[in-house]
Amino acid sequence: MTKPVDVKETGMRKIPIFSLMLACCILSLVLYGCSTSDPPLHIRDIRVSPQPAIGKIVTMAVEIENRNPQGYDKIVFELEPTSGILLVDGQKSLNMPIQQGERKTLSIPICVTQEGAQKIRLWVSIPLSANSAMTDRDTLNIAIYGTQTYVVKDQDYRGPAPTPRGYQIPTPGTVTCH
Repeated sequence: MTKPVDVKETGMRKIPIFSLMLACCILSLVLYGCSTSDPPLHIRDIRVSPQPAIGKIVTMAVEIENRNPQGYDKIVFELEPTSGILLVDGQKSLNMPIQQGERKTLSIPICVTQEGAQKIRLWVSIPLSANSAMTDRDTLNIAIYGTQTYVVKDQDYRGPAPTPRGYQIPTPGTVTCH
């Protein structure tokens, strides 16, 4: 039979459970603060103003933030709209510099040319080599049904905007953007 060890005989002191828990909490906070799942180059926000309507030119504002501890001479910003959205200036890609901690807002004129649910996919990338890049992406969903308009970022999107009951989406025709 083994004899229980007396703490006083071994010179060990009992560590209060509170101190142990406090140490674990501090360690967790330090480790959590050191890791991040956010990309260094980040699409912070996408807004459209004024509210889109068929054939009306509106401005899509895209805010980009560089969270990296260094600046970049070249970042690549790309757009991929669905067939119901027109990029008014026709420019699907931009190259630009961005400094450490800097936020840039890009203003892009767009026009919705048909009713229904449309998307614009956005990418912002830092080219690292000829074959690799750090990339963040987002999607803006715009749905127009008659007088109802929905503009929702992909992060907040929970499915297609509902088509109002009994509403028939008209066949797309020629739309002049103004």
